[in-house]
Amino acid sequence: MVGHHVTAMVVQAEAGLIQDPEGALRKIGDLGRSALGELDAMVVHLRDPQAPLVVSAPPRLSDVEELLAAPLRQQGVAVYVSLDSDVELDERATMTAYRIIQEALTNVVRHAHASAAWVEIADAGNNVRLRVSDDGVGPPDDSARGSGLLGIEERVTALDGLWSLNERPGGGTVVDVYLPVGR
Repeated sequence: MVGHHVTAMVVQAEAGLIQDPEGALRKIGDLGRSALGELDAMVVHLRDPQAPLVVSAPPRLSDVEELLAAPLRQQGVAVYVSLDSDVELDERATMTAYRIIQEALTNVVRHAHASAAWVEIADAGNNVRLRVSDDGVGPPDDSARGSGLLGIEERVTALDGLWSLNERPGGGTVVDVYLPVGR
């Protein structure tokens, strides 16, 4: 979960460059203290495997609104999140879905120059569909794809899912992901 806190700190730092640097610094400080506490607990546990290991709960899909969308809104990007209440994923798939959405939204901030983004998490039969779209400049060409898109591909492949990156009708980018669900 330390990685989760560090990623959230990066998103907050980027938001602070655009708007409300004092608020961003306070949030970064809080997240940093949480990450250090968890890191200390892990070091103690590594030295003594019998020591209790207490870390924060892993992020859930319901955290997308507060932890991922809110910082983008602070940067002036309107973010709309739709989470289907019927979505059921195990812990590994939930973490994978969360990280995919996190990476897609990070790309919106860093590359899209978008004014709006949409996150949809929906039941799709034997799959869960994740769709992150924006009204920005459109997808990169194949030669400009970076490690973030590679990370999405690796995560999707690890769960035998499917994904695509396309231009959004009217402009922007759409990341579509289908992750299989064991029912």
